Amino acid sequence: MCNGLKDRWWLFVVRGLLAILFGALAFARPEIAFAALIAIFGGYALADGFLSLAGCLALTGARSRWWLLIEGVFGIAAGVITFTNPGATAFVLLALLGAWLILSGVIRIVLAFELRDAIRGEWLLGAAGLCSIIAGLLTLISPVQTAFAWMWVMGLYAIVAGIAMLCLGFRLRSLSNLGALTDLPSPERARPNHLGGTTR
Repeated sequence: MCNGLKDRWWLFVVRGLLAILFGALAFARPEIAFAALIAIFGGYALADGFLSLAGCLALTGARSRWWLLIEGVFGIAAGVITFTNPGATAFVLLALLGAWLILSGVIRIVLAFELRDAIRGEWLLGAAGLCSIIAGLLTLISPVQTAFAWMWVMGLYAIVAGIAMLCLGFRLRSLSNLGALTDLPSPERARPNHLGGTTR
């Protein structure tokens, strides 16, 4: 399970960059229409869902993979519904995306708990999950009065969660490189013998 995650460290990096990109866009375009912002966030949910499914393949045989499968399917569903129901009210779409944020956050925290003995830096995944839950609750409990306010909530969530995922991805990359180095024969185990070969 751990090796599968380390070999696919780039999935966390891509998810982090995607989240940061969305957050930066939210802050850089304060004049964007509310409907357009929801559509962009729906696209983010769709892309993140596909990346979650890809991460599910990295955990072959692990119980944790089913959590990523659920997160991926729900993210894709949220994105598809956002794009295929342009006539839906903003409140309905916000409720859908808020539910996705909460579910995604819970799954990330559960994954962080289950992976605490397999990887270092699992708290970064938990931190991203906590940010997701907070953003989802703010979206559901207090429907944002203006597009500007919701933009700030989503932008801040995406940047903080994205940085956490980015750091976790590079942490897994360093562990993967360390594992590759430890697989090499050490000088003590590869000494020349009297026949001109090497002994291990």
